Amino acid sequence: NDALHLSDLFRGSAQQMGGIFGLTLPIFDGGRLNANLSIVQSNSNLNIASYNKAVVNAITDVTKGITQIQTISDQSAHQTEVVAGDQKIWSLTQMRFQAGLISGVNVAKAKLPLLAEQSKLIELHGRWIDADINLTKSLGGGYRAEATPSKS
Repeated sequence: NDALHLSDLFRGSAQQMGGIFGLTLPIFDGGRLNANLSIVQSNSNLNIASYNKAVVNAITDVTKGITQIQTISDQSAHQTEVVAGDQKIWSLTQMRFQAGLISGVNVAKAKLPLLAEQSKLIELHGRWIDADINLTKSLGGGYRAEATPSKS
C-alpha cells in the first residue's frame, strides 16, 4: 500500500516509508528551509535595528544632558553676577540707612530685588542638579560632574 509511486511522492505515507528506511528527500524541504532562513534573517535584522535604535537614543540622551548642564551652568554664571550687583546695591542702601539718609522701609524695599535674584539662582542650581542626575542615568551611573555651578 505504501508503494513509492511518483503520484504518491508527496503524501504522508510515502514520507513515513522514507523515514522507516532512514531515507529523506531534502530537495523537497528546500522551501521550508528557505522560509526558516528568511525568518531567522528577519529576526536578526530586527534585533540589529533595535540595538541601533537603543544606541542612537542613548547618544541623544547623553548629548541632551551635556547641553542642558552647559546651558544651566552658563545661566548660573550670569545669574551669580546679577546677584552680586544686587548685593552691592543693597549694601549701599544699608550704608545710606546707617548714615540716616533713608528710612528702614527703603532698605526693606531694596532687599526685595536681591531676594528675587537669589531665588532664581537657587532655582537654577536645582535645575542643574536634575540635569546632572539625568546625565548620570543616561550614562548608566558612575559619572560625577566636576563641580556644581557657584551658589551665593
